[in-house]
Amino acid sequence: KKSLKNQFATSEELYINNKNDSNRDQGEICVLMDDEESCVIFVDETELANQAENELVDSIVVVFSVVDNKSFKNGVRKIEMIRQEFEFEKPLFLVANKVDQARQRVVTEKDAKKVATRYNCKYIETSVALNHNVDQLLAGIIRQVRSRRQSSTYNPECEMTKDTKTASMFTKILLQKLMKIGHPDFLCTRLFDV
Repeated sequence: KKSLKNQFATSEELYINNKNDSNRDQGEICVLMDDEESCVIFVDETELANQAENELVDSIVVVFSVVDNKSFKNGVRKIEMIRQEFEFEKPLFLVANKVDQARQRVVTEKDAKKVATRYNCKYIETSVALNHNVDQLLAGIIRQVRSRRQSSTYNPECEMTKDTKTASMFTKILLQKLMKIGHPDFLCTRLFDV
């Protein structure tokens, strides 16, 4: 995870504007994308537990290793907790890392996509070692957060009731299943679609 954050900070495709190395050390990365600057702050999961109720958390990224089934199962448990217990409705990303180690791979892309689809997550496969899809992930995170903030339905002060959230989640899942009929692509892999 630390390597992923470091790769974000050295993006070649996105203009990284890190004026101050101390900000980078604290997990802050400023990116100029589509002529708009966005500053992203990455926090560890221990810090996230304290901020889960905080409005400042715009997105969560869960990273697992494709060469470690235990890592994948741990990631799935975290996603379940985030979506069901924390009732986190903001963008959530499931990131499969170490795809460069194809011969040792134990978690299939299909299994990971099923989890991402089930919990309404965006899914991407990366290799931090090869810098594969790392910039796309950062751009996808920024686009999802921007889109949510610009959406007319986004109101952080508006709380939905448990019944409304359950009905909303059921509707989303039903629509996702209907959209997949006759469509070979998984919607979860489209990082720039809302």
